[in-house]
Amino acid sequence: MTSVPPATRPCSPTPSTRLPRTKAGERGGVGLVLVLLLLAVAGAALFLLRLQAGGDEDQGVWSLTPPLERTTLRLTLVEKGSLESVEPVEIINQVEGRQTILSIVPEGRIVSDDDVAKGLVLVQLDTSELEEQVRRQDIEVKSADASLENAKSNLEIQRRQNESDIRKAELAVRFARLDLERYVGSRLANELAGPDLVETPGPEGGSGPRPPVVAVDPDRDYGALLANEKLDGESRQRIRELESEIRLGEEVRRRAEDKVNHSERLAEKGFISREELDADRLALQRSQIDLERSVTARAQYATYDFPKEVQRLLSDYVEAQDELGRERDKASAAERRAEAEASAKQEQATLQGDRLAHLRRQITLCTMKATTPGMVVYASSGNERRWGDDDRIREGSTVRERQALLRIPSPDRIAATVDIHESVVRRVRKGQAASIAVDTLDGRRLVGRVTDVARMPSASDRWWNPDRKVYPTTIEIDGSHPELKPGMTASVEILTGEVEDALSVPAQAIVGPPHRPAVWIDDGHGGITRKDVTLGPATDIVVVVESGLEPEDRVVLNPPPEAPRSADAPTTGETGAAAPEGGRKPRAGGANGGAKTGEGAAGAGAAPAASGDAAASGRGSRGGGSRGGSSGRPGR
Repeated sequence: MTSVPPATRPCSPTPSTRLPRTKAGERGGVGLVLVLLLLAVAGAALFLLRLQAGGDEDQGVWSLTPPLERTTLRLTLVEKGSLESVEPVEIINQVEGRQTILSIVPEGRIVSDDDVAKGLVLVQLDTSELEEQVRRQDIEVKSADASLENAKSNLEIQRRQNESDIRKAELAVRFARLDLERYVGSRLANELAGPDLVETPGPEGGSGPRPPVVAVDPDRDYGALLANEKLDGESRQRIRELESEIRLGEEVRRRAEDKVNHSERLAEKGFISREELDADRLALQRSQIDLERSVTARAQYATYDFPKEVQRLLSDYVEAQDELGRERDKASAAERRAEAEASAKQEQATLQGDRLAHLRRQITLCTMKATTPGMVVYASSGNERRWGDDDRIREGSTVRERQALLRIPSPDRIAATVDIHESVVRRVRKGQAASIAVDTLDGRRLVGRVTDVARMPSASDRWWNPDRKVYPTTIEIDGSHPELKPGMTASVEILTGEVEDALSVPAQAIVGPPHRPAVWIDDGHGGITRKDVTLGPATDIVVVVESGLEPEDRVVLNPPPEAPRSADAPTTGETGAAAPEGGRKPRAGGANGGAKTGEGAAGAGAAPAASGDAAASGRGSRGGGSRGGSSGRPGR
């Protein structure tokens, strides 16, 4: 054990500074400035001497934690946010284009049940442009009706078709179908291409039912059809042959291996020559190559040949169906020409009529009435940074289609929304318990759970701070709280986890580089010993030590400064310092900094776990940077 003798406190001289005597008015302000400057220099020197003396004194006094105990460490995350309704009724503009707000109810207006019954108008949009469109559309409707009557009077029907071309096309479909069934079997063909519904035209030339149009899916794994129990036909026979070759090759290889083993024993006894043994080994290699060739052939057939042939046959069947459809369309073209013209005029008249009805419906949508009681909240409230002055909801502003104008929150379900920083968002999951504090509740905390964590970061601050990535998180509050209002500020504490049976030490006690953390502990003989440790989860106050320490160990809170160490220098069990002379012993700190209680709250910037991250947070000046400790951090 290397002893470090205690440093004695040097006598700090107290310099006596006397003001020089000057005659009044000889040097005036210049003399006074020089005197003050000398006083400041002397005071600074005295402060540095005392600080150095105090540092020397503390070199041999170590502040220790109480004996470590295994406890449960709670990991929490605290964020500020605001309240909002879980299921608010939104008033959304459903009018196409952009419209101007003529009137809107004041924000904060309480809509009662009587207002809903009387049809209180919440928002009224300008309808002048829509009314002009209605007048023009009425003229279009009358013109379309006249064209339809003219098309019906000229309608002609041609029923004769070229039956020969249709029969030829149907025969091509049938042959393509037979080829597909021969390769994969009829049951699998029905699964891939559907039932065969090709029928011949009627006696008057009318076309029969159109066959179902199938398509070759390029993303489908057709090789997987080899395992389909419906597979039959040539492909089933081919796969059996390939598997038989593999089994035969395995048997040949097994016999060749047995022969080589037998020949090696004979060769050892001198019964056969080296050339005979080499010939048997060559036969084994040849059988292995033949087996691999059979396995490769099986794999190539399953991966390339079989899928390719299935897709080709299926594509031929599809093409034959399309050709049959084209032939039927050609045959009926002349017959349907006039009918198509009449149908087009009918569609045009219907379209113009629907357009007129749609415009009239748009005028109705310009008047938005109350459908549920509650407090009116403008959609732009609470998002001032996202809304410019011209885009705020108010009378005279222009709104677009599908834009939310008003919200009427439900008082029964309230949630808190907070932004979780990207460095700790992985610790937050749906279902985690949380407690919520709202200023209006006078310290009473509410209970809730995390119901949603955004998958993408919030875009609301991208213009203000593009490098800051936060993920909106919703915490629904249990129960009904009528006193809560949307927009209130809330402080949310999320329980992100617990570490059972944990040994935890104050973060300031961790020394060493991040990849090799260590602590100093009391060796029980008046000195301290440096021990390597493995760190686990952490809060902003304490760090879990997974290995390296034992219960009842006492950790040094003000570890001595360390010289640079090489990567291979020994550390575990190394003696660092002994008790100072004169009977002075290591003294215990006033608090364990969470090592006994095992509880602590991790802020938004707390390191979640491991290596030296948490240690670095407590390794500033000796003793944690303050005498007596603060925020649960032990001091000297």
